[in-house]
Amino acid sequence: MRKIIKGILLTIFILSLLLLGLKTIEGIILPLPSLMLFILAVASVCSFYLMNWSHNFMRVVRDPFTSIFLFLIIVGFGLSMAGLGKNAPSGENREMAPYPAFPTDSEKLKRFPAEFEAAFNDHFPFRRIMVHVHSRILYDAFGVSSHKDVVIGKRKWLFFRGDEAMDDYLGNVPFNAQAVDGISKSIATLRDASLAEGKRFLFVIAPDKQSVYPEYLPGHIDEGGPKRLDQLLPTLDALGVEYLDLRSDIVAAKAGGEDLYYKNDTHWNTIGGFYAFRSIMKTLGLGEFERGQAEVVRESGGFQGDMAATMLGLTKIREDDFLLAQMSVAGRSFFPAAQSETNDGKARLIRTQNEEGNGKRLLLLRDSFSIALLPYLSACFYSVDAVWPLSHENMAELFSGYIKASSADLVVFVLVQRGLDWLIE
Repeated sequence: MRKIIKGILLTIFILSLLLLGLKTIEGIILPLPSLMLFILAVASVCSFYLMNWSHNFMRVVRDPFTSIFLFLIIVGFGLSMAGLGKNAPSGENREMAPYPAFPTDSEKLKRFPAEFEAAFNDHFPFRRIMVHVHSRILYDAFGVSSHKDVVIGKRKWLFFRGDEAMDDYLGNVPFNAQAVDGISKSIATLRDASLAEGKRFLFVIAPDKQSVYPEYLPGHIDEGGPKRLDQLLPTLDALGVEYLDLRSDIVAAKAGGEDLYYKNDTHWNTIGGFYAFRSIMKTLGLGEFERGQAEVVRESGGFQGDMAATMLGLTKIREDDFLLAQMSVAGRSFFPAAQSETNDGKARLIRTQNEEGNGKRLLLLRDSFSIALLPYLSACFYSVDAVWPLSHENMAELFSGYIKASSADLVVFVLVQRGLDWLIE
């Protein structure tokens, strides 16, 4: 009887751990009542028979950690073969490997073991729980990232290491002369296409997060040089390209005491977007705006950062979001215009129209940093056509086509600092 009770207690303990892990994950697709009954039944039977096996084996399974490991392997394999969790979201920024079809020839037979192993590893029923718990322990207990492209800084600020962004900050990956020439020519091509259509062109560089908040980087990361952007700007000057380097303006805006970038995301927030908007409008000669003219509403806990949720899988980490309610100009209120979106197979196309705007039409060539810009622009311009390419390949050629087809008065190209090499043709 004592052995049976031990087995039951061990089963309850294991089940409690699993349910605790399940509670930390949002959106998991599991039939919980059936799963609980299945685990209880299998664990009870396995515990009963295992505790009546040989004395040597009992010395192994009496170790609770070994028992838990065996339990997860046995039950996990059975559930995986039953297809449980097959359609559960992975929480990872990649496609899960599918189970291969039964091999019908020698070539497929050779690939079958590796493909089956990859699929089994991806669809193991407790995999998402274990990946999540592993990432959470590293994040909470040690301040260590479980993703190679995420750096956890001071006060748990997250920074993006991908696209050589951190290497650029350290000064380890300067452009060669060929890269500078290729990028500058791509930008000049867009400028020339705009001028040929009678449109003013402005190239805007959105700063990487570490360029604005270096004080939150880990102590072992020190700024170096030269920066790729600093290498490019003299060539743009020589070519007569009108550009706006937002680094100094955004850093200066920090004096207002508001966070301008999301803590758990790669992008600036709506408040940071305002200061970028203000600099753009000033450069274009379309007015000077003060922070008090933008009424921004706080949405408590309403934002999931791309690095925290998508890359680290920590979907329960949220932070406050900010939404533009209205802009006040000369005593009048202007509201963000409604957005309509289409996709032409080459780019996402967003259009806004505001009859109360300044009468000017804007073509916005954009990346994801323009998400926070668009509400301000849509409140002030008569129309905004925003073009977000689906691929970074041949961007200059792609954008040139949209410039020629547009009836806009102005062309503004917004690109994040780490994306300069996307323009190398």
